[in-house]
Amino acid sequence: MKNRFVISIGSNSADSAVRVGRAIEHLESVLLQMRSSSVYRTPSVSGDGTTYTNAVVSGFSCLDAEEMERVCKAYERECGRTKEKGVTVVIDLDVVIINSEILRPKDAARSYFTIGLNEIG
Repeated sequence: MKNRFVISIGSNSADSAVRVGRAIEHLESVLLQMRSSSVYRTPSVSGDGTTYTNAVVSGFSCLDAEEMERVCKAYERECGRTKEKGVTVVIDLDVVIINSEILRPKDAARSYFTIGLNEIG
């Protein structure tokens, strides 16, 4: 069975637009019938004054939620992402929705996700 995934992409690195673009390209190799929002900028939700570059993609895969999460986190590590506080977020990929189930309710309600989701429907 194919699952529909909606994935949030974000980066606050100096080359964030490039990083987000590459993440979209990577997800094109993982998802079928992928749709991508535009790439846009939003302020950090932490209020630290940084700006993030974001996008949202949706598409289908035979993977389950856990497997897709592993794919996303492996890509983050490949790009040099660490989980240290106060460190630049090179790339962040989060599976927010699978089919009609919201896996990350806080993300689903934030503008960095809703802007892109509204674009791709």
